[in-house]
Amino acid sequence: MKKITIVFSVILILAMAGIFSVVSFIFNRATKTTAGVVNKTFNSTNVLYNYDWFYHEYHSSVSLRAKMFQAQQAVVSYEKTLPAHKSKWTQQEQFNVSNLQSIATGLQFQLDDVVQTYNAHASELNRGIFKAHNLPRKLVM
Repeated sequence: MKKITIVFSVILILAMAGIFSVVSFIFNRATKTTAGVVNKTFNSTNVLYNYDWFYHEYHSSVSLRAKMFQAQQAVVSYEKTLPAHKSKWTQQEQFNVSNLQSIATGLQFQLDDVVQTYNAHASELNRGIFKAHNLPRKLVM
């Protein structure tokens, strides 16, 4: 009975030591990983890159909005020069309207992409902190 108690005690001590080693290893690994992420995040090159990136994307969205508005106005202006009924449009006129609408749609898709990417980066903890305060938190479509 005494031998069983000693054997059981040794096994229990070894198991506890093993569990402590595993927990210690996991904690040590997590600490090193976290420190690595923090160092990479606050690296001066990364800070400047993200700061500039937000300005660039914001101004890209402003520019795309203006281009999209101009393209939509071009469609409206061109359609005003055409006969009222679409059935009276020539093939060339139909092609021109379609081409102008395609340009406006393409610009809309580009704007949507810029807005979605900006908003995604703004919501990331390791990127959003570098967005200048005079830029919007989120862009609207």
